[in-house]
Amino acid sequence: MIQNRKVIILLLLAFMTIVQSLNASAVEEDGRAWINLQANGSTSIDKLRWYVEVQPRLREELKERDQFFFRPAMYYAIASKTSVWLGYVYARTYTSSPVIESEHRYWQQLLHEFEPINGVRVRSMTRFEQRNFEGASDTGYKIRQRLTLNFPIENYPNLSTLLFDEYHLNLNETDYGARSGFDQNRLFAGMAWKASNQTLVEFGYLNQYVNRRNEDAMNHVLAATVYFSFN
Repeated sequence: MIQNRKVIILLLLAFMTIVQSLNASAVEEDGRAWINLQANGSTSIDKLRWYVEVQPRLREELKERDQFFFRPAMYYAIASKTSVWLGYVYARTYTSSPVIESEHRYWQQLLHEFEPINGVRVRSMTRFEQRNFEGASDTGYKIRQRLTLNFPIENYPNLSTLLFDEYHLNLNETDYGARSGFDQNRLFAGMAWKASNQTLVEFGYLNQYVNRRNEDAMNHVLAATVYFSFN
């Protein structure tokens, strides 16, 4: 546990350093909220499961609708701790004008959990996306890489500390405004609570840094995710 605490402290210090260095630059900041509901369940095919996710987001200090995501998928366990995914996203973005932007996104994913390190669970998510916006002709290609650390809490088996970092990289420029290269980074610190064998709740703070053409953006996000698992 002492070693785990040292790791947590170092990660938190790194987190604070990153946030402070980003704050030193000229960025537009906003307070936001992301609510994520996810469910998965078995199918008639062994090791093949279905997945669905619904995620509304708020912006402008939680006063306005920002985005809405509907993300269904299927995934197959190729090993005990490794799965491959195939999915779709319908995304709506509510702009400051009456116009609503609609996006259709296809994605493939590799999810792998490593062997625990001193009790700490380590998980990697690599996702490849193909993004298509209504009214635009180009397809945008993006890679997302997330590394998640889950630290157990002594004497509280249903609680754990959760940290993750997710890096987004655009692979091409598009007519809808995407630029090749670094797109955004998401850094999360929070808690995970196993409410039951079928329900997991995660909540905490997410720092989203977005690379934009003019002034970059930093969003301070209250993030909550509820997972439901059906056998």
